[in-house]
Amino acid sequence: MKLSALVALAGTFVVLTEGLVAQSGLDPFGSRRRATGAPVAPVFEGWEPNGDGTFSLYFGYQNRNWQEEQDIPVGPNNFFAPGPLDRGQPTHFLVNRRKLVFSVVVPKDFGQQTLVWTLISHGSTETVPGKLSPILQIDTKKDEKNVAPVLSLGPEQTIVLPRPATLTATVTSGRGGGRRSRLTIAWEKYRGPGMVTFTDAAPPVKDGRAVTSATFSEPGVYVLHAFADEGSRGDATQSGGIPGFLCCWTNAQLTVVVKASDQGGGR
Repeated sequence: MKLSALVALAGTFVVLTEGLVAQSGLDPFGSRRRATGAPVAPVFEGWEPNGDGTFSLYFGYQNRNWQEEQDIPVGPNNFFAPGPLDRGQPTHFLVNRRKLVFSVVVPKDFGQQTLVWTLISHGSTETVPGKLSPILQIDTKKDEKNVAPVLSLGPEQTIVLPRPATLTATVTSGRGGGRRSRLTIAWEKYRGPGMVTFTDAAPPVKDGRAVTSATFSEPGVYVLHAFADEGSRGDATQSGGIPGFLCCWTNAQLTVVVKASDQGGGR
């Protein structure tokens, strides 16, 4: 991973993580977690330059609960500043630590500016700044052992209740060959008004394809999130036992418009 020598040091990982997690003082190793009732903390993971001169700021989160998933809609309790409030962040938060969930692209002249993500839940306000600090530059595509795979989820879907959505992902090795047996994909709810149930949230990848289905509890616009990996999330030795460090998996999202049976229009 292309981190500076400072960040690459194992001891520095703890210090850096504490500085990037929400400023209320979250313990990155989870000693403050509860079953329910604890807030969600936003995390700034780092940044990398893009080929067009812009920059990608990467964010994740830690839900301090090990049982309670939380929904925090975009608005006064889930927003970025300066605006727009909606920068593509999740509104559904799974339990425990979720790394490099999404990125925000900032312009070439972002310079010394700061982009702050705020989450308010269970009466606690958690904020984290994203900025182009030199020691926070990362490479999310490859490290010494791993390469991020190539992932495609296909076009937006529209379905009518109670019909399920068929989810077909194309997952191929970023290496261009070899170690394909390590390819995995996992689905989760990212946004949406109701519950999402996957037939298999981690379907096997066969011949570069993984197929599953999802059912929805109520109509609305849903965003489903998938991440594909070629083994790096299982390599926990770099990060104090937390699977994966900052490389190398691929995130993608699929919008599913779910209509009530009296609305029609499904396909």
